[in-house]
Amino acid sequence: MTIVSRGAPALLALLAGGACTSQTINLLTPSPGDGSVHPASDAAIDGAAVPDAAAPRDAAAPRDAADSPDASGTADAAGGCPELVDQRLGECMSPPVSQCNGFTTASSDGFAAAQVFTPVFDGTIPGLRLWMRTADPAHDRVIVSIADLRGDPRALLDPSYSIDGHILATTLSAMSGSFEWQPVVFASPATVRANQPYAIYVRMTSTIPGAGARANWGEYNDADHPTLDHYPRGEAFGFSPFAGWIAQPVWRDMMFEVHIVPSSCN
Repeated sequence: MTIVSRGAPALLALLAGGACTSQTINLLTPSPGDGSVHPASDAAIDGAAVPDAAAPRDAAAPRDAADSPDASGTADAAGGCPELVDQRLGECMSPPVSQCNGFTTASSDGFAAAQVFTPVFDGTIPGLRLWMRTADPAHDRVIVSIADLRGDPRALLDPSYSIDGHILATTLSAMSGSFEWQPVVFASPATVRANQPYAIYVRMTSTIPGAGARANWGEYNDADHPTLDHYPRGEAFGFSPFAGWIAQPVWRDMMFEVHIVPSSCN
């Protein structure tokens, strides 16, 4: 069964009925001008599970649930619940997006990146997929965390807020040297609430003491459409040790998938 909706109400109504099956729901963002939907601006919910690191998703693979050959979901071993993709901004593809080669760099000398997202489920986040690459796959390690923003999607700009003091889950991941969907798995999943903002927080370290590490996180950087918000349920931020957190313009967002096991299934 596949349901396509332009907002969360249909999704929440489905959950209210006790549904916990392998259904697919897309939350789609209109294209500029004509109100249509284009595949480069999804925040999708589908039943795909976090893939094995040895089998990254091909960038040319179907991205919308309607195009996917299998949106059946993978059952959680403990409770029989499907792991869903709760929020998503897929790989940037031209056209109509004009700038698909942008990225934000995180490095072990203090530069970091974050993408705010807003789940539509209460539940736990066992993993993510991030469109990334590392400079030295043998030694670079990406520190990926989920942080609570205390209900404020722009908490990173508040001097009284410390993202390091609000970490819900964190892991250290090795990633490949080419842009692809990199799987991130949390040993202790983050528990989140529907319609509350959280941040995917990325920084770097190296397995070689004192060595530098660097990773690029792919982004939509569509300055030709400066009023288009590719992901309306959150925004991107960059961190510099010299300037602190800086909000990116509305037309710039990171490419990501947030996987969730809904609490309604437990």
